[in-house]
Amino acid sequence: MGDPVASLAKNLASRVDQLLWDCSPFELFSQAELDDRLLQRAKVRLWIQWQNLLLSTSSNSGADAKVISDIEISRAAILAAVSTLKYFTPVQTDWDVDRFADSAKASHPSNAMQQRQKLAKYFVTPSFGRITEPTTLVDKHGRILTWYLPEILMADRVEHVNESIKLLRPVLDQSFPKATEQEKGPWRSQGFAIPSGGGEFGAGRVTLCPGGFMQQHERLQDLLYQSSTLSLPAVQLWLSEMTATEQFWSAITSIIAPHQYLAGMQSVSSLKLMVKTSHPVVWPSEFSGIEVIVNRETPHH
Repeated sequence: MGDPVASLAKNLASRVDQLLWDCSPFELFSQAELDDRLLQRAKVRLWIQWQNLLLSTSSNSGADAKVISDIEISRAAILAAVSTLKYFTPVQTDWDVDRFADSAKASHPSNAMQQRQKLAKYFVTPSFGRITEPTTLVDKHGRILTWYLPEILMADRVEHVNESIKLLRPVLDQSFPKATEQEKGPWRSQGFAIPSGGGEFGAGRVTLCPGGFMQQHERLQDLLYQSSTLSLPAVQLWLSEMTATEQFWSAITSIIAPHQYLAGMQSVSSLKLMVKTSHPVVWPSEFSGIEVIVNRETPHH
């Protein structure tokens, strides 16, 4: 059996390429200059396809949530193609992302406001207004900061993701600090709001990682360990329910952030050889960690 993420990524990339070719079979550039007329025509053609697809695929009711449907791939492909064309007329900041990254420092949440005020002196927060359409956000040099892809997930997929959280309820409840510990606990255990009666999902946080260092044991000669939570039956059941969705997200990342995708997949692949555990899991994501946070107002950090 081949790699399902690689297969999804290949399928998605092929569809994006075909969509871009179909919407504008002629070169968008004329004598090294962008032809605005052809670009606008290509955008309109793709936008019409997107609107028609939305009208015809508002629901995927009855589909197996553990399988990514052809409709879902089509939606993702069209949105990625639309945003690719939007790159030529992007929403743009007036600062350099590398300089911003060099100036931004990891800090305790209690210092977050001071950090933001300091950054604001040198990097003006852009005001783009409300963005409702697929959009590409770039820095002053055209380097992509964000791909905004609204409605890329069908309502049924979103509902499945939300419903699956209920499987983690016992683990989430145990992760929440006791009443006597809340005030003196670390900031990561603060800010939770438990609904009356516990609500549908409870409150808490669950950290999942296929391999990482233990705290204060981060030398090259130290061993890597799998999160202990991954051995819990409830977590394994949740991960099984979320596998297809996580693989789909990874495939989308392969289109919009290919370098990040390759680095992530290589990292996760390497962990399989470096981590020894009696409860191995099939990790479904190109990200090397997942944190489920429920009913919490997280501080700026």
